Amino acid sequence: PVISLVVLAIGLMEKDGLITLVGVLLSIVAATVTIFLIYGAASVAGNVAR
Repeated sequence: PVISLVVLAIGLMEKDGLITLVGVLLSIVAATVTIFLIYGAASVAGNVAR
């Protein structure tokens, strides 16, 4: 997530659309991975509780 935010910030500061697009795509990937990690942790926690 930090890398995607840094890339996005650099793209916005340089007013470079391609770098900004890469930053947005990295942010989407980071958010997707985070969602799957939270889902996996909740699944494991649910199985341990049983």
